[in-house]
Amino acid sequence: MTIHTLKKKVSIVVSSVPLFFKLFVFTIIISAQSSLADSSSSSVPSLLSDKQQSLKICSLNMNNFGAKPVARDNTKITKAKNTKKENQNTSKKKELFSEKQAVQLKALVERVKNVDCDIVALQEGYGKTTNVVKNNIAKFVTALTSATKIPYRYELARTNDKYIRNAFVYKEKIGIVSFKNLYRAAVPRLNPESSSRRFPRGPLAMEVNLSQNIFATPRKLYLLNYHLKSKVGGWKDMSELDFELNRIETAEAIRNIADDVRKNDTSKVIILLGDRNSDTGSATDDVLNGRLYLNDFKDVCKIEKRDLNSYCAGFEKHSPIFIGSIFKKLGPVGLARSYKYKNKYYLYDEIYIDNYHSYLVKDAGTYGEFGKGSDHLLTWIEIK
Repeated sequence: MTIHTLKKKVSIVVSSVPLFFKLFVFTIIISAQSSLADSSSSSVPSLLSDKQQSLKICSLNMNNFGAKPVARDNTKITKAKNTKKENQNTSKKKELFSEKQAVQLKALVERVKNVDCDIVALQEGYGKTTNVVKNNIAKFVTALTSATKIPYRYELARTNDKYIRNAFVYKEKIGIVSFKNLYRAAVPRLNPESSSRRFPRGPLAMEVNLSQNIFATPRKLYLLNYHLKSKVGGWKDMSELDFELNRIETAEAIRNIADDVRKNDTSKVIILLGDRNSDTGSATDDVLNGRLYLNDFKDVCKIEKRDLNSYCAGFEKHSPIFIGSIFKKLGPVGLARSYKYKNKYYLYDEIYIDNYHSYLVKDAGTYGEFGKGSDHLLTWIEIK
């Protein structure tokens, strides 16, 4: 019943009753109006509070998830007894491989579930063919959806590497998404006479328009998932820099791609994330965040062999374009680390955000145990 209807019905009755009763009825009507007004106004903040107030963005190196088979099926054995023995050994090895993969899968799923990632950039999905990697990532997504009771989807990157690929995994509800493979993008060279090259592991770009029905503050996001060359086999590097020159060239290409997006639309939140394979303060870090450009290493700056950091005598580095959120949060307390090697800790898995939107970072951190599921920790940021 509306207030208007209530007033009309009461006015018919009160016309024939004493004055004190009229005053009593009038008080009831005023109270009803106040109550309805309060009810109406309180519904607005209630609707807003039902919406998601922040977004969790994560990065996870899966440590060759779906790794190399430990046994081959095409071994030729001439003697029958050797064939029987080989088949038994192969069967045992396959069982051990399956058990190991199941344990790794569970540990990786637990990381993403416990942090409650809305979007995860994955590195090192492993397989000899695209279909094999797809099956492995699909298995991860199925297990994650089952564990969280939340539908997740994935997109797999193309690659120039024989075995490993990047991918994005994301909650189905987050909004409208699109992807762009960048594996064919050219990588600039420090020496212009060097032959041209492309990304060893194809970066994957993801654009997101956050759903207005889910998020209190819908935003436009551009995320770039990368995986730079590791230091494995560094003895082959003629410069004796563990492939740091390779990484700064690749970092220049990544930053340029992201910076072009930033310049074209400053309202987009630009995020760079993945496995840098080089520590905070390194030359690669400086090039990714924009404190140095590749050309600065032609004349002014050099890379020190002892720590792979950049040193530029008498040269002031540029203001950063992208801010490392993990180091900013955990560096001051000595916990900015995501990779462990020979009892030393490194921050390889930084998550950068463009300097226009760095104020949006509400929190940041790492999660997991070294060697449990991966040799890297999961890194994450939460943005408002």
